[in-house]
Amino acid sequence: MKRNRLIFLALWLSSLIFISFRGGALSYSIFAALTAVPFVSLAYAAYVYWAYRIRQECFTPDLMAGRATPFYFTLVNEFPLGFCSIRVGFFSSFSTITGLSDDTDYELLPGSRVKKETSLLCRYRGDYEIGIKSVEICDYFRLIRLQTRNRETLMVHVRPALRDLGEEMASALEQSVVRDSLINPSEPDVLVRDYETGDDIRGVSWKATARTGKLLVRKKTGQRQEGAYILMGTERFSTDQREYLPLENKMLELTLSLALYFVKRNSAVHVAYLGSGYREASAASMAGFDPFYEEMAALCFDSALKESELLSQCLKAGMLYECGTCVMVLHEWGGEARRTAGLLRQNGVSVLACIINSGEVPPSESQALPGIRLMRLDPEEDGKEAGR
Repeated sequence: MKRNRLIFLALWLSSLIFISFRGGALSYSIFAALTAVPFVSLAYAAYVYWAYRIRQECFTPDLMAGRATPFYFTLVNEFPLGFCSIRVGFFSSFSTITGLSDDTDYELLPGSRVKKETSLLCRYRGDYEIGIKSVEICDYFRLIRLQTRNRETLMVHVRPALRDLGEEMASALEQSVVRDSLINPSEPDVLVRDYETGDDIRGVSWKATARTGKLLVRKKTGQRQEGAYILMGTERFSTDQREYLPLENKMLELTLSLALYFVKRNSAVHVAYLGSGYREASAASMAGFDPFYEEMAALCFDSALKESELLSQCLKAGMLYECGTCVMVLHEWGGEARRTAGLLRQNGVSVLACIINSGEVPPSESQALPGIRLMRLDPEEDGKEAGR
């Protein structure tokens, strides 16, 4: 296009010089014709912008992150003047179109259409636009190019992918559970408090006392429940889709992968999160996993749902102390998270903390709480730790 504009400018200047030195009807006619070309080109581009139609559709409304789905679009010319060059640009931040390029020029004769069928893959769970993002229109002389946003974009709801847990995360869980069984194999009464004058000496938890160096008594008795608790933060940490979509997708997919891991091993799992108040979603078997998945897929993130409030509510509920394993899926490893992990570990609960952000774990931080496994995962990783 740049070359065409330079050629046109040279011709227009030449015609101007021609009429300056020669004059005459012919020179003036050439100059007038060349002067009118940009205006005609602009009018033609405006006409195509008004006349073009694009229809695009996914063959299924049930989109899942990481799963390709059929997709097509049709470019239509219903008017008597042809379209010499139309380009379409695709949304690429959160989805991928297979086999189509943004650089393809489509030419349409009057009353014709171009249909392209391909597949589309959405990377993240959430609500966002897919398919054709923009349209570029060019005139016959390649002097004018209009770029505009597609008038009818596709907004879709993408559900989270359901994957098996990867080897790294499964190994971390196995190590936590085995370590906990070796440290505390036979003491079901693990919820403790400081010893007070008058307490029955038979209620002293000698193992907890040995671990902490101060006298502790059992606060609650009963058989430890089988299964696991997953504490999942639902706080939205950004207003930019490019930041919060990968993060929330990673947290939700990891939580589902963890839940699937426990259920496949015939172990009940409970996911605690904040929604309209403190909520728990549970699954005890594969037969009950579908309703569990549907509840988690419909979960919403919000900046008002603070992770610190979730951890506080979980401790108040008290059920955490009776589970065998607790996995914390959070965005930040703050003071409340450390305190919660410490209390759980003190009461014999195996703890694995999965922090979803792009930072790294300093050695001092990862060793600050003995007996607690801390892993930091990048939201943009391709699923090595939770992929199939």
